[in-house]
Amino acid sequence: MRFKLLFFALALTFILGWLSSYVYSSIQFSGDELPYFGATTPKPSPHDRVSESQIHIYDDRVVIDVSGVQWASYADTHSMEPVLKAGANGLELIPKSAGDIHVGDVVAYEANWSDGLIVHRIIDSGFDEYGTYYILKGDNNSSTDPGRVRFSQIRYVLIGVIY
Repeated sequence: MRFKLLFFALALTFILGWLSSYVYSSIQFSGDELPYFGATTPKPSPHDRVSESQIHIYDDRVVIDVSGVQWASYADTHSMEPVLKAGANGLELIPKSAGDIHVGDVVAYEANWSDGLIVHRIIDSGFDEYGTYYILKGDNNSSTDPGRVRFSQIRYVLIGVIY
């Protein structure tokens, strides 16, 4: 009787292990993403703006060959951690048109609900009777920013972070 019970337990363990392996291996991956379980979802990646040919590394310096770049520092609000935190150095460009802004980009914009610039990620965009709009959210925030953001409110788009 004990042998049958032990055999049944081992067989059940093997079947459950095989089943969980089968379920895990059937998860679809896109790119380098890892599977996300629960409420957390991957954040969209920023649009590529600097090509490898524009980055020059020398013994005594690094040159990023992009014109119009401005340096930025960030307030300690925690809304964009771990990507941006106090002490991070940002490289930003002034976008020329709404076509320069993409879902996934981190932008600095003038919010109707706050003083100063807000630096958050664009998580969605759309078009309504007033034109193109963007929905933004801090990576570390639980909800989106209030209202729709228009291109006229966007001052800078982040192209790099140096820690």
